[in-house]
Amino acid sequence: MREIKLCRECKKEIPIKRYGRFKWQNKIFCNRTCYINWKRKNPNKKAYKEKVIISEYAYIYEPEHPSAIKNKRYVAEHRLVAEKMFGRYLKQNEIPHHLNGNKLDNRPENLQLLTKNEHCSMNAISKRRNKNGQFTVQI
Repeated sequence: MREIKLCRECKKEIPIKRYGRFKWQNKIFCNRTCYINWKRKNPNKKAYKEKVIISEYAYIYEPEHPSAIKNKRYVAEHRLVAEKMFGRYLKQNEIPHHLNGNKLDNRPENLQLLTKNEHCSMNAISKRRNKNGQFTVQI
């Protein structure tokens, strides 16, 4: 299977290559010249998506944030909401926990700030193994 995208500037087809088994190349422009021309026409726009979903979590484009991931560009939305609630950056051992279990529901009333130890013990209590050895969620 071969995927083809269109360049944002010149609308030329860009063949998308595959790296390994599941990872695909994520190109937006066919070359650097097209990117520079597009940036001149759109100085206030970002070439990257504002919000992306990575492994069931919503991430926001924030390249200057200290806890940004994915080539130092994206920050988990639930971390940003928790930081706004407390008015400070979260520490390395602090994790915002989703109370209803929905990882895309990032409302302040749905988030609870836990340490890594508290979060791991809470997840261990909620998960049990069935007779096949698979984890089952018990509420």
